[in-house]
Amino acid sequence: TGVPVLNLWPWPAAVMILTAAAPVAVNTLLLTIEMGGNARLAADSVFWTTLISAITVLGWLVLIRAAMG
Repeated sequence: TGVPVLNLWPWPAAVMILTAAAPVAVNTLLLTIEMGGNARLAADSVFWTTLISAITVLGWLVLIRAAMG
C-alpha cells in the first residue's frame, strides 16, 4: 500500500510532502544580502514561512497518517 494519489510507498511520499512543507531556508537571506537584493523582504519571508510551517507540517502529518491508515 501507499499513498494512492502519488503512487509511492508510504515513507517516500511522506518525506516528499514534508520536505515541500518546510520553510524557506536562511540561505535565501544570505544570498539576497550578498547579491544586494531586498534583505527586509527576504528576512520577512524566512520568518513567516518558518512560523507558518509549524502549522502546515502538522496538518500534512495528520493527513498523511489518515491516508496511510
